[in-house]
Amino acid sequence: MSHKDNRRSWLVLFASSTLMFIEIGVVKSFGVLLPDIREQFSTKTWVVGFVILLAPGIGSIVCKLNFFYNQARMQRGAKKRGRGKANLTKTEEKEGKK
Repeated sequence: MSHKDNRRSWLVLFASSTLMFIEIGVVKSFGVLLPDIREQFSTKTWVVGFVILLAPGIGSIVCKLNFFYNQARMQRGAKKRGRGKANLTKTEEKEGKK
């Protein structure tokens, strides 16, 4: 592993940890607001909780779909360039297996 890869790994770790910290904080902060939201819309607690969790849930699903779409697009591009699965580089094979 080169020095540049090591820095990039730490940057990715820091960025993903920061994003998860913010996302979890936002979702948990709705717990403080839940009684007021429930009273304002005159609804049950589970309905408010379900609506609050829709955004992170849909975001996770869209993220996975985007990942699979990009993998398929990358494989189609390799085939168009005349490089079937047998002719992929080692890096492309590793990315395709993930």
